[in-house]
Amino acid sequence: MDNQHAASWFEQVVKGLWREDPLLFQSLSNPGIAVGARPTDENGKTALHRLLLISQTPDTFDENLAMLDALSSQSLSPWDRDAEGKCAYQELIEQQACHEVLLWCWTRSMEPGHAEVCLSTRIL
Repeated sequence: MDNQHAASWFEQVVKGLWREDPLLFQSLSNPGIAVGARPTDENGKTALHRLLLISQTPDTFDENLAMLDALSSQSLSPWDRDAEGKCAYQELIEQQACHEVLLWCWTRSMEPGHAEVCLSTRIL
């Protein structure tokens, strides 16, 4: 993916332009579009990281859930670290995000300890 296309993809995802356009959602959530390129913003945050940070209430989380799932299926993770070494989950905790988005992070297969501990134990 070239840099201009990656920047366009990133902005369309983060700005939520896909919410009202099913064809745009389908093209943006195409498996493999972000794999390899993993475009980030100037702070090293992936599109998933940025989208999680604007999904801190139950309503905004519901609005963004389809794209969050699509990005997660493209190997983007709430556990990926940005340029400052913070992961999206850590920032969500610091900002006291809703439990729905925190639970979603813990249900991703990339979360630390996923294979070793059952979900209810990890949430506790």
